[in-house]
Amino acid sequence: MTHIFLLPPEILLLIYLTLRNIDDALHLARCCRQINHIFESRRLEILKHIIECADHHVHDSPLYYQVRLHGCTSRELYTIIGKNWRVEEHKAIVDKCYELSMASSPAVSTEIIWETVARWGAMRVLFDLYCDASVQNTYCRSIYPCDFARNDRKFIQDLGESFRHLSGQVCNRFHCLDGKQRQRAYKRFYKAITAHWKKVEQRWLTKCRVYRDAENATDAIEKYVAGFMEFESDSHSLQGRLDILEVTDFVWSFLGRKALHMTGPWMDEFNKSRDDIVWMAMSNIIEHSRPVNIIELVLMSPWG
Repeated sequence: MTHIFLLPPEILLLIYLTLRNIDDALHLARCCRQINHIFESRRLEILKHIIECADHHVHDSPLYYQVRLHGCTSRELYTIIGKNWRVEEHKAIVDKCYELSMASSPAVSTEIIWETVARWGAMRVLFDLYCDASVQNTYCRSIYPCDFARNDRKFIQDLGESFRHLSGQVCNRFHCLDGKQRQRAYKRFYKAITAHWKKVEQRWLTKCRVYRDAENATDAIEKYVAGFMEFESDSHSLQGRLDILEVTDFVWSFLGRKALHMTGPWMDEFNKSRDDIVWMAMSNIIEHSRPVNIIELVLMSPWG
């Protein structure tokens, strides 16, 4: 029986190209110098193939362009703050940024690969929190009773528990899973979080675009809201839809909200206030936050 180390480089490369997980490729590269040399010499090709073929990376490429458009537009619009500018100028800036952000090139393809690899590693922070026993216990006990006493409008109160210290132990739901099952669980988590992240970017873009008139703006917002309530075409399965609901509720509705409440003394007035405008402002902060912003909030909180 031929040892894997004795296989020619072409066969070793084909082994890499059968993988559908970035972690598997990185782990394989650590086996020995010969296999690591194959990975280092062809890593862009290997990682690109994994990202293009793996189902859980389906949102990464469009998400890259949306984040790029967000950054470009924000920088350009920041330069005209405080100046007397016209709607036509605003529209020209947005259109220009759109063209620049959507341009494709070999350099952009490389950026997509490395950004995806970085995102794949970063989102594991949120997944580890999701799997932690103490965090899961707090999450399951988090409640949202509503008070209708103020002008017959729903007023959400957070009476859930505060964060506990990380237990360092996996909750019972994941403790019984083997390595392959945990890997599959993270793939589902990653696909769900990137699917909602796209919606977050679309929300921002819808609000910053320039419209001909109020009616046109209303139509655009209504279309966005209708689209926001729909699931991605590749998430038509019941499992895919439930994954998005679960991950969105945990990351944005629970983790982001809890971390925001604990970020510092300036939040005390927010927590004590029963002003609907204040709570609406807090809701907008969470709704427009990216997963990386949620991680930052957690690190800024006393719990982090």
